[in-house]
Amino acid sequence: MDNAGWPDPAVARTTGEFVAAMRGLKRASGLGYRALEKAAGGALPRSTLTAILARETLPRSEVVEALARACGLPEDEVDRWRAAWRRIATEAELPVSAATERSALARQATRPPVAEPSVVEPSAVKPSADRRLPAEPSGAEPLAAESPDTHRPAADRPGPGSAAAAPGRAEPRGGLAALVPPAILSGSWPLRALAVVLVVIVGLVVAGAITTTIRDLAASSATSPEPTGVPTGPPTDLPSGEGTGLTTLTTRGGGGWTVLRTGDATLPDEQSMDFETMTVGPEVPGWDARLSERGLKISAPKGVSILGGTGPETAERCTQSPPDQWDSQAGPVNALMPGASICVATDAGRTVLLTVLRAPDSVTPDLVFHYTVWQRS
Repeated sequence: MDNAGWPDPAVARTTGEFVAAMRGLKRASGLGYRALEKAAGGALPRSTLTAILARETLPRSEVVEALARACGLPEDEVDRWRAAWRRIATEAELPVSAATERSALARQATRPPVAEPSVVEPSAVKPSADRRLPAEPSGAEPLAAESPDTHRPAADRPGPGSAAAAPGRAEPRGGLAALVPPAILSGSWPLRALAVVLVVIVGLVVAGAITTTIRDLAASSATSPEPTGVPTGPPTDLPSGEGTGLTTLTTRGGGGWTVLRTGDATLPDEQSMDFETMTVGPEVPGWDARLSERGLKISAPKGVSILGGTGPETAERCTQSPPDQWDSQAGPVNALMPGASICVATDAGRTVLLTVLRAPDSVTPDLVFHYTVWQRS
């Protein structure tokens, strides 16, 4: 810094050192970004200045002059900053605005030229007035929309879709830092706190959903090693007639029941079953039972009854069920525990007792059961 406490731009040799001198100029002024924007009369938006001072690329000369004036430098010091900018731009082989060139020449014609500091190398010669400089396109963006990458070499500029293309954005982050939302890293304290709370809530919801799914899958595999397949094994058809060893059960009224078949089966959701032929499908002629509403209801044209609790596997449990417990539809089936019983009356006048092996759930809405079909003897 010189005797007045301001940094000397003439000592800068690279664009990085020049931008560092600009940062030192801002610090020496003691002004914040908002105060500098106000001092520049709106010609130096704080978002643009923040992005420029965070980079190592050379900004436009208009930005340098606006910053110098906003910091309170006299015009001769502004000329020194302009001269240093032109020297850095020339050494870096960067394009210089024709409008800037003409403005500088006009100012030099109206005031005594300022001598270059003695520390400037001979190679850093100010371009002559007759040097042809590439003119800026007529549609150049205004100062408020200036990007910190304006004077970056074309090969190093970010593409239109890249994260670094937006003004004021931080450089891409790698590793685990890339997973942290930008609001947590660079936002205000209230915004950071809100972002952290939202991230924690989302994490808890996802963890809860994963835990519930794993628990349902574990319960399914534990209660039903064969959750699909209808039936899970061939039914056992028992022969009829005298001297064949039929199983006959005596009811309370003294009548006997003969077991026709028994086995394990699965009734999928929105499908029907015929206990005479053991056929299962979406549309089964003469079906006896149907599961629906994601395993919530079981229907039977001739009547169905859900028995309370567990008990022996006998026809008496169905025949002794009160008439008001029978209906064409019953449920909820998905709330039944393993061992619960369901009675179904068939179109052929037979009674079927279903013993629940696994009730429908949110993962597999199928009813897995053991069945026994009786016929009155």
